[in-house]
Amino acid sequence: MIKKSIFIFIIFGILCLGVNNHALSAVDHQELLDLVQKEGVSENTFNIYYFGGSSMIGEPYAPEISIPKLIEYMLDDEVDTKKIVSVNLGMSGKDFDFVLQMLKVILEGKDIFKPSLFVVYSGHNEFLKYHDNMGFAISNKPVKSIDDIAKKSSVINRLLKIFKTYRLEIDERTYFDKPLFEKEKYFEVIHGYCNRLNEAANLASNDKIPLIISTVAANYSDWDPNRSVFEGNKANQDNFLKIMLKGMNAEKRHNLIKAAEFYSKALFLCPSFAETYYRIGKAYESLGKYDKAWESYLRAVDNDMMPLRAMTIQNDYIRSMGRVAYIVDAVNYLKSHSNNGLIGFNFFIEGHHPNIQGYILISEAVSHKIKDIFSISQGLKSLNEDRARAVFGIDSEKMFNVYNSRGQWVYRIATWRYNPVERLALAEDFFNKAISINPARYEPYFGLAVVNFLRKNRQDAAYGFLEKAKQINMEEVARRIKEPWIQSIIMRCNEN
Repeated sequence: MIKKSIFIFIIFGILCLGVNNHALSAVDHQELLDLVQKEGVSENTFNIYYFGGSSMIGEPYAPEISIPKLIEYMLDDEVDTKKIVSVNLGMSGKDFDFVLQMLKVILEGKDIFKPSLFVVYSGHNEFLKYHDNMGFAISNKPVKSIDDIAKKSSVINRLLKIFKTYRLEIDERTYFDKPLFEKEKYFEVIHGYCNRLNEAANLASNDKIPLIISTVAANYSDWDPNRSVFEGNKANQDNFLKIMLKGMNAEKRHNLIKAAEFYSKALFLCPSFAETYYRIGKAYESLGKYDKAWESYLRAVDNDMMPLRAMTIQNDYIRSMGRVAYIVDAVNYLKSHSNNGLIGFNFFIEGHHPNIQGYILISEAVSHKIKDIFSISQGLKSLNEDRARAVFGIDSEKMFNVYNSRGQWVYRIATWRYNPVERLALAEDFFNKAISINPARYEPYFGLAVVNFLRKNRQDAAYGFLEKAKQINMEEVARRIKEPWIQSIIMRCNEN
């Protein structure tokens, strides 16, 4: 019976993944034609095509704020005496293979699309398609999408009826976790990313279209890794854990020098454990050793065995491409504007989506490069966060939606870790901020219920928030409570 269940879940996952990939299929030619017509592309406009994932779109501030919109504003809507037309081809969850295919479409139809400049900001999503639970875990929307999937597949619908719930990844994650696949495959994925970057640059160069490629920044100092894998001598694993626990206890007692010493000993036993780099980074940061902290945080990202942030090797390769493309170093630009040289919640709203200030700085770096390429003497229009909120209409209603969507995103991504404490606390903070803006909406109370169900030992709090949400909107809560992912969380909590 157990083997049969495992088999059915495997088939279920494969089918759902297939449907999910179909849902994220590339924009077809007609959609592109409609888009460029809508944007007003012509011979007399300066047409910038932007490629990337959700950060290019401006998540979670879209559509009000995006990298293209900010750049347009900073350049005062004009390059080479021509009005700027921005065509944003960013799409959530897409890797660089998608970017390359889209760029090829534009170049093949360049007489129609009339590109003046390409801008690329892409690199976080290279491993996303290999994540076995991604169809459920990365959606910002409630798992209504699973119901939609079921409607499209009678097989999946039957499976959902057999299994009223499905596994939660959090229960499969462990302190000593497992990689997505063999280490060679990680290098293969990154090698493919670099090759496609090179191909994109050569194609643009052959057609004499300037191409700007930016390094891809993330929250390094305030976001813990998804998976840490012990690759040292197995005989040392128990001793490694004891040393790590001593380091964490020293950290709790604010004996940070001692904590850093313990973490250094742990790295001697296993120099590739992401969690150790993150913890020693925290110790160094608290000690004011910011350069050491920065290097440790980078190593935490580089050794994360479920990467959702661009690695150093990706950004270093981009930096090396100056002979075939115009390079913007967004990572170092953000560092240079940080008080302590670290990049965390000062510029990012969660793990890899910038906050408004982060988006402003990334867009500013690209705008400076455009000025250099096209010899624009006029200075950039200045923009700070307050001005951006006013110009682009980021009002309280928008911020309510931002906080609510980030809360949902973060409690989903919390289940990717063996220990979700930090992420659940952040999700809770987002929902409380949403409530402070509008306490009459049910969504943040429902979100707080989910957070507390995920904590397992907070049933009373969870049901209290759920009841509050029901009082506000019984119909919507009744609908969402039926979602398989939510049912799984409640069942898991009640079985504790």
